[in-house]
Amino acid sequence: MDGEESYQRLTSKQTTSIINIDLNHKFSKIFSLDAGYKNTFNNYNFLFETQNDQNNSNKDVRNLLYTYLNFTPEGKLKSKLGLAVENDRLKTNEQTNINYSFQPYFSMHYSFNNDLNISLNLKSNSHYPNADQLNPHPITIDRYSRYSGNPNLNFSTKYTGSLTFSLLK
Repeated sequence: MDGEESYQRLTSKQTTSIINIDLNHKFSKIFSLDAGYKNTFNNYNFLFETQNDQNNSNKDVRNLLYTYLNFTPEGKLKSKLGLAVENDRLKTNEQTNINYSFQPYFSMHYSFNNDLNISLNLKSNSHYPNADQLNPHPITIDRYSRYSGNPNLNFSTKYTGSLTFSLLK
């Protein structure tokens, strides 16, 4: 492949569809449950131009299922505890990557009075490689630069925590 000029260009528009279903059920004045499902579908085609033109079709399907329990007693405390499970399936001409991610969530808010509030939040989200990042074929950007992806990349999950104090609203 050395000395061979190659690049990728988008040959068709990306097709995207999103389905989102949210449910809320109140058990009592202080307990409620949020649950839902989200599906995202992306379809896009690349033409990989070399001596033997190759058309790459990429399909990325993500499914997210989540549930959160809310505790909101009358008074100063509010909290939310939950879990989301996400599945990502990226299919290219050469391989299929399937990943599962567990994403916990916790939030608590306490109001001492109108002038002092404390919030604690713990959450997570996942990032998945796209088809370009997984493409193992070297791509010439210009005569000094080449790019190739790593087909062994995995997803990453980021966990974030925060503690917030609010004074004098």
